[in-house]
Amino acid sequence: MAAKRTTSVGETYEGTISGRGALYRDECRARKRRRCSFSLRIGCDSVAHRILKFTPAEADGIQPLVAHSPFMSWMYLVVSKQGVSNFIGVVELLIALLLALRPISPRASFIGSLGAITTFLLTTSFLFSTPGAIQLGHGVEILGGTGQFLIKDVVLLGASFWTAAEALRAANARNVPRAM
Repeated sequence: MAAKRTTSVGETYEGTISGRGALYRDECRARKRRRCSFSLRIGCDSVAHRILKFTPAEADGIQPLVAHSPFMSWMYLVVSKQGVSNFIGVVELLIALLLALRPISPRASFIGSLGAITTFLLTTSFLFSTPGAIQLGHGVEILGGTGQFLIKDVVLLGASFWTAAEALRAANARNVPRAM
């Protein structure tokens, strides 16, 4: 009778010579997914960029975007321009921290990924609410300077969905009881 083996992603199989090859292949795939996941998390929220939110120049830079947003413009009624920028910076740093916790807590990383999804949905909405983000040129709508800056958030939104799915899969794999 062949021994039962478990991969790092929680899959079990009967251990045979061909099964060991499958285990090695599954382990390589799992390692590759973890490396890609880590890279995406770093790309989604670089801490250095988020720290800029605490500078007056960044507060001035995001003011037109937030002021025209139907979802965020109310913030200027509550706090100052720098206060709004600081609040956004704190939220983004917390999201970055949660994303970086993936090796320790996939569940926390999943929550961070949901925060990143929310953030990138909001910033993608700036494409439609900020005057000049999309302009008419040569009879076709094209991205203006602000739109060119914001379009990267569409890719980061997709990456955030991927990291959320990966973190949820890892969190669920940790909760699966393993047979001995």
